[in-house]
Amino acid sequence: MKNRIKLTFVLVALLTWAISGSYSCRQSSEKQGEKAMEEMIEQGGNTNADVDIEENKVTIESDQGKVEISNTGEETWPDDIPDIVPELKTGKITGITRSDAEGVKNWMLRYNEVPLEELDKYNTTLKAKGFKTMTMKTGKGGMVNGEKDNLLVILTVAPEMSAISISISNESAN
Repeated sequence: MKNRIKLTFVLVALLTWAISGSYSCRQSSEKQGEKAMEEMIEQGGNTNADVDIEENKVTIESDQGKVEISNTGEETWPDDIPDIVPELKTGKITGITRSDAEGVKNWMLRYNEVPLEELDKYNTTLKAKGFKTMTMKTGKGGMVNGEKDNLLVILTVAPEMSAISISISNESAN
């Protein structure tokens, strides 16, 4: 459990870093960044890590699993997401984070241009696919959660804060 918390912490830190766009830097800076991140992960998680930074992509591999963050702004719905999960076709995917660790495969897709009304539509689509759902709304945003078997899907829409994402977790991925 501690390893999962550490991996989650690293993932959140890297996601924040990726969203800020700070990894579009020159090759020598990329190598320095890779080394620094590897050392941070290894010290924090008592594991070996390999970090690869490319212009619009960060990949981290360790004994505990793999995390891949892309931020090209020209992303498409990943083919490796289970078919039962309905694709969110509204808006534009601006980045994708994938992780595979300890028997759990996760995807987080970041979007822009998704209106708040999409929550109700996506809720209906999840229910039609057999998911048990729960919706929560506020004046500025909301979320819909869907669960089916080993899958958890969470759509979060907060357009005023530019916080639009869909997270998918598959506990039986391995």
